[in-house]
Amino acid sequence: MIQFAGTAVFIKDEVRRAPLRHTFHLQPEELSNSGKGYLDLIDSAEFERTPLFVQAEWALFAIIELQDLQAVTITQGRPFPNTSNYLFFEGLSALREAVLAAHNNTIHASLTLLRTVVELMVYHLWWQSRLDNDDGWRKFSAWLLGNSQERDLGLKRVMREVYDQQCLPSFAHGFDDLYSEYATLCTYVHKPLLAQSVVTIRGTNQPAASAPALRFWLERVGAVSRCLLDLLISSKPQSLFPVDLCRKFGFNPPIGLFFDQSGFTALKKAMSPEKLELYRKHYASNPDLESLADFYNTRPDLGDVEILETWKEEEPESERESATVQDRIALRYTMMKAKMRALHWTAAYGGFSDPPWLAETIGSALSRS
Repeated sequence: MIQFAGTAVFIKDEVRRAPLRHTFHLQPEELSNSGKGYLDLIDSAEFERTPLFVQAEWALFAIIELQDLQAVTITQGRPFPNTSNYLFFEGLSALREAVLAAHNNTIHASLTLLRTVVELMVYHLWWQSRLDNDDGWRKFSAWLLGNSQERDLGLKRVMREVYDQQCLPSFAHGFDDLYSEYATLCTYVHKPLLAQSVVTIRGTNQPAASAPALRFWLERVGAVSRCLLDLLISSKPQSLFPVDLCRKFGFNPPIGLFFDQSGFTALKKAMSPEKLELYRKHYASNPDLESLADFYNTRPDLGDVEILETWKEEEPESERESATVQDRIALRYTMMKAKMRALHWTAAYGGFSDPPWLAETIGSALSRS
């Protein structure tokens, strides 16, 4: 039986950094002695305040936060919950492994995993645009189970079609940017040239923490994450217009429709204020956003006490007696979000299982989160 857990944090605007080991919840027992040397290097003054490093941290964090906009679709005559978001969540899993590998000084392995992340996210967006009819669902299900009789179109063609379908602004990273990075990552799956070798970049064949190797990895992961973030924003432009979910829905918000302020904080820190404003202007007239805004704005506001009354779970053990009402709401909201993420993961991987097995998995996911 597969077990799933969800994690979530509440990000305040004054937070300056999002260290990758915290973002991906890397545990001490997962890190080698060589990896501990990399932590020292990452925390050094050479990297701690480097704009490249800080923006890469936040871009990766923002991609994780965008899992909240992947809706759990209720289907009839198809598996429920369906696995339509499997590729996205498998991409998040591979992304964590890529970050862990880099922290353990296995840069070459991390780069190969980052290539897999690109493929998974691109195919996720490609399939999502084809699930609006029964034929699309049939083809996706067959493809996902390895029973497809259709030829694999290949990553380059699929990536081109994804970019053609998105309403990206002219200043966003485009096909050439992502495909160029993908081609670089392919080198490490096959045969890197002498100058591309991680040994050459590191300057030694010894497993020592290397600033040049770390910088090269950050350049790759930063470029890839910025390209993927542009695509994910385009597919979910409501991420640019956060709302106060608790104020309208308490602790029972709709799934996959709205982005909260905490997730938006990560997204806006991944880019300059000027670029963020350009993005918001570009997507502001999206008709889907207008209907979402109408749905949100027509609901009455809930008071703080009314919000807390919608909490039907056990009271949090970690809550301080001196906690303010706002802190109490934030803690419960974050707990709720972690549970919903566990359900997202369960749906993504459990859609083709028998109902009793699936129910047991969901129950386990809720208890573990």
